[in-house]
Amino acid sequence: MRFFVGAPPPKPTGFARGSNPTAWNGAAWNGTTLSDTTLHDTAANRTAASPRGTRVDPRTKSVGLGRIALHLVIVSAAFLITACGTSPPVIAVGDGPRDRALHASALPADDARELRTDGFTTDAENPLAALIELGLEHSPKLRGARAQWEAARQRPVQIALPPLRVEYTYFPEPMMNTRHRVMAMQTVPWPGRRAREADALRHEADAEQLAYEAAVRDLIAQITVQYHEVVYLQRAVEIAEANYELNARLAELAEAWQAREDPPAEEDDDDERFAPPRRSVAVLDALKARSQQAQLAYDQITLAENLQNAEAELRRLVGVPAEALPEPQPLADVTLQAELAELTQRLLVHRQELQRAAAQTKAAGRRTAAAQLLAVPDITLGAEYAVQHDQRDAVGISVGLSLPWWGSRVRAAAEEAAQLEDVARAAEQQAAYDAQAELVRAFTQYQRAQRLVNLYRNVLLPEARAAAHKIESLEREGETTLGEVLEAQMVSHNFELALARARTERFQAVARLEQLIGQPLADVLNVAEEGDEEGDE
Repeated sequence: MRFFVGAPPPKPTGFARGSNPTAWNGAAWNGTTLSDTTLHDTAANRTAASPRGTRVDPRTKSVGLGRIALHLVIVSAAFLITACGTSPPVIAVGDGPRDRALHASALPADDARELRTDGFTTDAENPLAALIELGLEHSPKLRGARAQWEAARQRPVQIALPPLRVEYTYFPEPMMNTRHRVMAMQTVPWPGRRAREADALRHEADAEQLAYEAAVRDLIAQITVQYHEVVYLQRAVEIAEANYELNARLAELAEAWQAREDPPAEEDDDDERFAPPRRSVAVLDALKARSQQAQLAYDQITLAENLQNAEAELRRLVGVPAEALPEPQPLADVTLQAELAELTQRLLVHRQELQRAAAQTKAAGRRTAAAQLLAVPDITLGAEYAVQHDQRDAVGISVGLSLPWWGSRVRAAAEEAAQLEDVARAAEQQAAYDAQAELVRAFTQYQRAQRLVNLYRNVLLPEARAAAHKIESLEREGETTLGEVLEAQMVSHNFELALARARTERFQAVARLEQLIGQPLADVLNVAEEGDEEGDE
């Protein structure tokens, strides 16, 4: 639909009857065309020869072009104002704990990192906190996840009006008395469609933010787990070395006893001191000692290799060279003061994967709502300005509609969006089931590790140490053999390693619980005071 505002051309007067004007600015509307001489004639002659009584001075042509430019600017500004006024806003930053991270993009790197680690580390002086800070600063995976989120934040802003189309036409030969024409057209989607699409993109940006937060959470948990693995292996190497040295001394003692108890050739074999049982026991003790020594040497090599691999994995997670890593130190024991039901409630509220699935479901719902508007037409608004040679310039306004002629395509798109929304809802529900099952497994692992810590620390290791001391006393009194001393020492050594392993698994289980829940558990953790670990060394 087009509407033009203009004026009809004036009737020429003062010409020979029957003559036809052949030039819009001709000097003689009597069948002749303009010549260069005529074009450059004086102003007085041009005015006298004009069919209107006046002629447009060439010096005023710039004024006409200025009018064209002015109208073009006005039309463009009107459409731009419309587009900007209806464009969706950027993502709003709320006051919730997750929304605070949106401020991180406008902060320096150190401040942003402090926001990301808030709550997970409380003591900046312990080596674990320092490693986490280094990991959050240097991890390439984390930088990629944040860039993905930042990219998603820019998508809602891009849901603006389609580009304004501006067209300029110049007619070398006037067509319908028109020499210049400027057109501007803007397509405007049906009200509500762009808002729903922008809402969907905002929910998807929220999902990417949650993915970034999950990456931060996972990195913290992985560094924590690997840190305690390194601490355990360091402790295991120390225990193995101490037991190797003790076993080596016992082996030397057994060989000395064996050499002292071997009878001379001239002595009677029936001597009670050199009876076959006494000699066989001495030989067996020496063999046991050397066998234990060889096994401990192999254990030392294996533990050293495992420690090297664990330290390499820790460097990979942190993303810095070995010389930049702080030396891991044992941390105080922690016990969890919460039941499974309470942890489940926290998981359902704070786990990032569940919140991300909910955001994706909302995005799918908004896309379904937007697809329902595909059946309504888009509106195209246009404006046209034409410069005519012999009459007033014309201005036209047009309005057009796009007709969704193929109903099957529209119905298929709406059905597809509805099915994808069902997929998102099913994924959200399944994510909740999977998370709760994983939480039960992680909580069971923590309980098992806690039971093993109590068993080895309070029962098995004290009894093994007491038995080793008792057997050593008996051996000095000659009431037992060196082989039994070696066995008692080996049992005590194995229990020490088992206690260190159980403690490590308890630390790691707590870290995995925090990873699953998506929230630090500092408020339900009981940290052991100094002196609570007596008897562990």
